[in-house]
Amino acid sequence: MKKFFTPDHYFDDLDSINGEFFKKNNIKIIFCDIDNTLVRYSERSVTDYSARFLKRAASEGIKVVLLSNNTDESRGKMFHQKDRVISFPNAKKPMFSKKLITNMLKKFGIEKKNALVVGDQIFTDVLAGRFCNVKTLLVDPLGPSMLPFFEVKRFFEKPIKRNFIKKYGKNV
Repeated sequence: MKKFFTPDHYFDDLDSINGEFFKKNNIKIIFCDIDNTLVRYSERSVTDYSARFLKRAASEGIKVVLLSNNTDESRGKMFHQKDRVISFPNAKKPMFSKKLITNMLKKFGIEKKNALVVGDQIFTDVLAGRFCNVKTLLVDPLGPSMLPFFEVKRFFEKPIKRNFIKKYGKNV
């Protein structure tokens, strides 16, 4: 059960993930969270930080699919023009995103072993990857959560993160 909540990889931030990591893990598609992973909740446009990550993925020939539980469609659409990524608002991670991830893998002809779910939350992003049997990568959130519900989840995530760092370190 503990492994189910443990990410495969844990990085400080998206800038710490380099092209060598993608090659070593043979990543062909990334399912990436938006809020507090690519941009802060308060951001309403593409930032240099998010643009660098998406450009790095594109330079490695990696498809990027943005999965957000936010119902605001504009959150994902702001990335479409510059980086040619696909986004799905209201992805209902973790439980109901399995069909979405599976369909995208089929659409692009990519195997699960070449996919990666990236996000800042264990109980949504990591679990979404686990439900699909896809590799997972956890990053630290970019900023504070906007709702108390998220703070409660982060409280329960802390021991899992601490154990991961103790056992494997960060940026692995």
